[in-house]
Amino acid sequence: MHRFLIIGFGKLGSSLGRFLLNAGSRSLLVVDPQPYQTLFGNVVERDKYFNMLSEATVADASFIFICTSDDHIPSVAKQLSSYELKNKYIVHTSGAVDVQPLVFLREQGAKVGSFHPLQTFNEMFLSAERWHSVFCTFQGDGSVLRDLRKIFDKVNTQIIAVTGAQKQAVHLAATITANFQAALFSWATEIIGQSGLEDFPVGKMLGPLVRQVTENVIEKPLPAILSGPLQRGDLQTIRRHVQYLRQSKDAMALELYRLLCLKLLQNRQFPIKNRKQLQDYFDSLEK
Repeated sequence: MHRFLIIGFGKLGSSLGRFLLNAGSRSLLVVDPQPYQTLFGNVVERDKYFNMLSEATVADASFIFICTSDDHIPSVAKQLSSYELKNKYIVHTSGAVDVQPLVFLREQGAKVGSFHPLQTFNEMFLSAERWHSVFCTFQGDGSVLRDLRKIFDKVNTQIIAVTGAQKQAVHLAATITANFQAALFSWATEIIGQSGLEDFPVGKMLGPLVRQVTENVIEKPLPAILSGPLQRGDLQTIRRHVQYLRQSKDAMALELYRLLCLKLLQNRQFPIKNRKQLQDYFDSLEK
């Protein structure tokens, strides 16, 4: 069984540590500059938490996860290169950075990889269930990939090998899915608030809708997930939406509405009625 070292004890690092403990790991070390807090004890004991790397800490680990910000990955790799790394597995968890910053560690006998879960970690110490049935991308050495699959196999985590270009594409898609969904909800909340319903529980009102759309994405083919006035080709309703946004004097919101509708129209898989009429209408709004 591997002896794990997590470098970077933030939202992802702490949640990864909790998963590894839940998976049966008996050896978990953490390195992070922030002071140790009592709540950290749920994942790592005080005597196994360090504020900086050392020869002894690295020597005691066989599998090292770098969970720092992207900008710090090269400096952490440089620090690790000062120690004996033969037969150690070293991976970083960035979605945007490929395996390249770790490649030079192979010269010292390390096996390396880039391992990124397609999941959101918005808090520290999230339940091990957060890893269940998620997909992860991996770029790097095959032996590392095999052991990662063994570690996460019990919770049906799917780890797929990708090229550097594919990794970038998947991360962009994941960012659009996660962050832009939050942006759209923020926009919807703003619209409802401006109508005079400031204290209305928007999350509870729109939550079931968001949940159902998400379930549709998981369970149904892409052409079957779109509904609403655009899919129906209901130009009159869309004109009312545009008029409402014009009256709000929010030029950015109106342009965003137009562009998102055009993006949906661009995908020929969606069975949208009156597509040509809708396309012409949105094109005319740009003039």
